Amino acid sequence: MGSPECCVRTLKHHRVGIFFNEWDGTNPLSGLTPELEEIRTIQSIETISINIAIYTNLNCPQRDEWGMLDKTLARPGWSKLLQVSLGILIYSYQRGDDGFKEEALKGLPEKQFPYLTLNGLSFEFAVTSQSV
Repeated sequence: MGSPECCVRTLKHHRVGIFFNEWDGTNPLSGLTPELEEIRTIQSIETISINIAIYTNLNCPQRDEWGMLDKTLARPGWSKLLQVSLGILIYSYQRGDDGFKEEALKGLPEKQFPYLTLNGLSFEFAVTSQSV
């Protein structure tokens, strides 16, 4: 069996699942961008899939936390990266107007992801909601 270093160097597909709830604070990316920065120079990564499930009644920030993901993936070092997908699933608990704004989240690519939407990568983005 190869060493962990060997396996990391040949990593082609990186999948991340984040479960965000009201106790996690206000950043649904939960520290993902520093972790991606650590693996940025792994020359074999071709796809990154990020799925975020939001279990909360808190309002989702529309600040730079989302854009930091774009900036991290725009930095040199992702030489074989071909595809990035970001899926956001919002679990609705009979929220009022103070809950996550699905429509605002759907507008994130235009506001927060200029690199991912314009540089030729395959970028898949989806926001869905489900009542519980």
